[in-house]
Amino acid sequence: MAALVHEQTASRAPLQQSARRAERLDALAWEKDKHFHGSPMSNNAGPEHGDHGYPTGMMVWLLRAEALAILAASTALFFLLGGDLLIFAVLFFAPDLSFLGYGAGRKVGAVLYNTVHSYALHSVLAVAGVLSGHEILWQVALVFVAHAAFDRSLGYGLKYFAGFRYTHLGTIGASGN
Repeated sequence: MAALVHEQTASRAPLQQSARRAERLDALAWEKDKHFHGSPMSNNAGPEHGDHGYPTGMMVWLLRAEALAILAASTALFFLLGGDLLIFAVLFFAPDLSFLGYGAGRKVGAVLYNTVHSYALHSVLAVAGVLSGHEILWQVALVFVAHAAFDRSLGYGLKYFAGFRYTHLGTIGASGN
């Protein structure tokens, strides 16, 4: 029996090592990619031009201030249109449930998180709600926009496939972010 347990444990060890190796390679590929290719939006891609593939310095603070303005505007619009405080309170952190998508993998998690935290989808939903007279549509949309703006003001941006920590606003937990 002990030999069988040892054999099963030994057969799992290469798989565990392979998984750890794949994670390290993914992390190395991400680091190489962000340092050598820069941002696709950049005219001066590459570290020699100071482009890290994500905003740094004053740009980070500008994006966070912009997010705070969107948070204030979406919240004010919600209440000016007659939104219910209870709906706002109940739905405000609901978009964070999209984090559960990471249980199905990094790509699924990133796609689900980004879909729920995108301004574009919710802007269309808000307009559709106002035009159609379906109050719940614009209420949900404005609360979700407020939540996304709140997250971005704290540095939690849209996610890359590399993992939850890697966002369009920089790496979560990195110094300076």
